[in-house]
Parts: sequence; structure tokens; C-alpha cells
Amino acid sequence: MTAWPNNWVQATPVCACCDFLSQVSGAPDPARLAAFAHRMKSKIITALVVAAALVTGFFVGRFYAARQWNRFFMDYVYTDTSNHAHFYVRALTQLREGQQTNAVEFLEGRLDGELITYISLESLRPEDRSAAGLRAIRVARDYRAKHPWHNTSDEINEGVQRVFALTK
Repeated sequence: MTAWPNNWVQATPVCACCDFLSQVSGAPDPARLAAFAHRMKSKIITALVVAAALVTGFFVGRFYAARQWNRFFMDYVYTDTSNHAHFYVRALTQLREGQQTNAVEFLEGRLDGELITYISLESLRPEDRSAAGLRAIRVARDYRAKHPWHNTSDEINEGVQRVFALTK
């Protein structure tokens, strides 16, 4: 009995391609094809490793940035809320101690300070302005129409009037 050589089992698709091409007349040298395939394989592996590193770096960086942003944002919120609490306590203390005039002046000054924040809306197109900000400006404008008050600073008074003009 004659043993048949096992020509059907190939180690890799590249080897099968090289074997097939070597049987065609004028085909490139199988050794050169194998070397080319080996170089391409290492380049593909390198590209995959680089892509995996980029994807991993993206998600790790995104996670870290999100944590840092959250910490920054919460610090801002707590600081802002703390300042508001101090302002309320001051005004309430003055009211309880019978210093209504001081409390009103303090609150009016705080209102001016809040309104001046909206001066940056001037640089935006009307459709890009904050709806909540514009509502707050309208409420303050209506309040000041009923209860006029002028800050001791002409610059602040002018700024408040410019903010009020945003809602006309």
C-alpha cells in the first residue's frame, strides 16, 4: 500500500496562497511571498496594538476627565450655594434686628450684582440668549419699575439699565 502525502493540510492561509502561486508559471518566488506575508503580519499586529492603545487611552482619559470635571463643577456649586447662604443670613439678621433700611440696601445691591452678570448677553444674538436669564431680567425690571433704587455707582446703574434694555 502506498502512503499518500498529506498535501491538503496547510499551516496558514498565507502558506496556501504561496503554494498555489508557486504552481503557476511565472509566479513569484514562494520564499519571497512568505517573507512579504510575514512583514505584513507584523505590520497588521503593530497597527492593531496601536489602535487598541488609542481606544484604551481614549476611554481612560474620558473617565479621568469626567471625574475631574465633576469635582470642579461640584466645588463651584458648593461655593456658590455657600455664598448665597451667607447673603441670606446677613439680610435676615438685619431684618430681625430692625435694620430694614440696611437689609433693603444690601438686597438691592445683591440684585444689581446678579443683574450685571447678564451683561454678557449683549454679545449674543437674541435667539441664543438664555430664556431663564431673560425671565429673571424681566422680573427684576418690573420690580424696579415699582420700587426704584439706584446704586451709588454710576457704572453699575448704567450696566443695569443696559441689561434691562435686553428685554425690550
